Amino acid sequence: MFAFNRDDKNMIKKLFYELVSVQSDTGTKLEKDIEDKIYEWFIGRPYYRRNAELAGKYIVEDDPLKRSVVWALVKGNGEDTVVLMNHHDAVDIYEYGELRDTSLKPEELKKALKQLNLDDDVVKDIESDEWIFGRGTADMKAGTAIQMWMTYKASSIENFNGNLLFLSVSDEENLSAGMRGAIKLLVDIREKHGLKYKSIINSEPFSKEDDGSGIIYEGSVGKFMPVIYVRGKKSHIGQIYTGLNPSYLLSMIHTRIELNVDFSDSVDGEMSPPPSWVYLRDRKKCYDASIPEASAAYFSMLSLYTSPKEIIERLRNNCEMAFVECIDNINKSYREFCRRANKEFIKLPWKPRILTYSELYNMVLEKHGEGFLEKFNKLVCISKDKMVSGEINIQEATIRLVEEVVEFLDDKEPLIVLAISAPFYPHICNRDIGLTKEDEFIDIVNKFSLSKWGQGYKKRNYFMGISDLSYTGLLSSDSVINTIESNTPGWGSLYYIPFDNLKSLSMPTINIGPWGKDLHKITERVLEEDVFYRTPQIIANFIDKILNSDETEKKKN
Repeated sequence: MFAFNRDDKNMIKKLFYELVSVQSDTGTKLEKDIEDKIYEWFIGRPYYRRNAELAGKYIVEDDPLKRSVVWALVKGNGEDTVVLMNHHDAVDIYEYGELRDTSLKPEELKKALKQLNLDDDVVKDIESDEWIFGRGTADMKAGTAIQMWMTYKASSIENFNGNLLFLSVSDEENLSAGMRGAIKLLVDIREKHGLKYKSIINSEPFSKEDDGSGIIYEGSVGKFMPVIYVRGKKSHIGQIYTGLNPSYLLSMIHTRIELNVDFSDSVDGEMSPPPSWVYLRDRKKCYDASIPEASAAYFSMLSLYTSPKEIIERLRNNCEMAFVECIDNINKSYREFCRRANKEFIKLPWKPRILTYSELYNMVLEKHGEGFLEKFNKLVCISKDKMVSGEINIQEATIRLVEEVVEFLDDKEPLIVLAISAPFYPHICNRDIGLTKEDEFIDIVNKFSLSKWGQGYKKRNYFMGISDLSYTGLLSSDSVINTIESNTPGWGSLYYIPFDNLKSLSMPTINIGPWGKDLHKITERVLEEDVFYRTPQIIANFIDKILNSDETEKKKN
């Protein structure tokens, strides 16, 4: 269906360099510049000049920056539809330092990088002239350019069999506001045009295996961000045993969980990385001669199949064991202190207490009712304003809301609260959705790629880099929805996923992208041959086979 020629290569190349030249730092208004560029390019194509209603900019609901999802539909014959998905934001360019002015100019950047002391692999790639360097080259303006060309190519075919829907989203490198907003758009377009989504293609870059094989991903790892808030018992350091240091307790929880592979999921030889903490500190506003009253932490948990509910229960168990151990250690220290000071030892009164945020919130609501709700909702509004202004991030807002609810508790004894902060990415995998035959997708890719270039690809069930493919379906939906919504402070105001719409999608996924290296680093680069030649043809062949699978089956029979 799709013949590939020199004109196609030149179009992708031109698009790619134009997209790279536009700074589109994630979480900023700069994303709107590239949205305009992509949209204007589409409406300038002959197909969309004739069918203006089939392309648009869908403003993300409740987005303070008013960013958009750029979409374009090729309406062909029948209901079968393949969705092309990419993100147009990129990591900021500040890491480039003095090279910042060249970060979006690949040729100038390559010359500048030659002056630096870099790893041998980077030097080799600079000298080979096979790699294109620059911010966003690999992640993922290469994929965006390829998908724009693919949409144009399909729109140029008369009586196109099936439909092709292009989606370019914002904020993927931050909170995925664009793709979360696109969930409703996908449902709206499907219902308006009577579509059936057969597959969604993302084009994130891949890293090669040690044996040189490329990777095709048929799903994406889940990401879950627990927040642990510890209220201790404040005391002057001169009367240290009358208090309980929350930072001590939190550090013991940290020791139990950090890099603990018992929290890793394993499927068919693929394993999710263990948890790693990204924030841990006390909640003191200024220095004084006392131990902190509270400490808090949050960290990333990656999942392949474990549900948020199961993760919370595992965390609760670890927190309880850490709490018991902490109290035992303090009592041992106090007993030895009393012995040396010739004082009577009386066992300290602390007892382990762990609550989920849902349990805490419902307890306080039942006790204090409207008075609590009024004050809490006011803080939600204040937190949202501070997030918009950039004063705080959503994780800090989450902790502040937990603190507010804890303040309403009548007792002031030590406790641990387990909450959830955004962003939440559900794990997704074709094997679990059950809508495709085993190895169907990878066989399509390999049959074409091996016959054309002798290049084979390996299938991986999960893209471990976290991606917007997570928002293409929802497994174990009722359990997930209840746990996430009830334990995420400010749900619906500070952060939201349209779960009902997401449940109705459940489309098979695949990531077909170019080979990229050093994503988010100053040496980010992408393989030129993949961008301008191989990957576009692999995607085109895949779409052809998916949209014409029924015709192929008929011929076989």
